[in-house]
Amino acid sequence: MLDQIEAMFEAASSFEEFREILLNAYSDLDTSGLSATLTDAITAAAAGGRAAAEDEAGD
Repeated sequence: MLDQIEAMFEAASSFEEFREILLNAYSDLDTSGLSATLTDAITAAAAGGRAAAEDEAGD
């Protein structure tokens, strides 16, 4: 399932489009839990990106 979601994310050109793709693919899921998980994942990815940029800038 994660591989499929990752492929959907890579295919989407925006977060809004990604949301629509997910909702269409998994219309029977409880979106409140999914939304919270995606929020955490996006926050973690952004923090990781900032940390990597700071590490590269410090070299």
